[in-house]
Amino acid sequence: MLIEVATRRTGGTGGPTTVLLLVNSSTPLISGTNSIPMTEISWTSGNGIIPAGTFNGTATQQVFSFFAPNGTTRQEDTHTFFYANSSVHPAGTYTTTVTYTAVAL
Repeated sequence: MLIEVATRRTGGTGGPTTVLLLVNSSTPLISGTNSIPMTEISWTSGNGIIPAGTFNGTATQQVFSFFAPNGTTRQEDTHTFFYANSSVHPAGTYTTTVTYTAVAL
């Protein structure tokens, strides 16, 4: 999955800022009444810009930060996700939604 974080300052003035990339992985994977915690899901980084990691199952996990000077700044990476398979779960189609949010400080 391609993850791209871009900043663009439009109009006005302002100095440089730090941008945080947060992820909300608080909802487990669900299939009927069965669930798998998101802490079982990790990812690798395609080019190392947005580093590899593991979801921690919280609403505000910081996965990346970068300095954004005036103007436009863009960071991107490709992540491949993996299931740890550390315990047995019933067969099913498990789904969830994970939301990434960029925050300028």
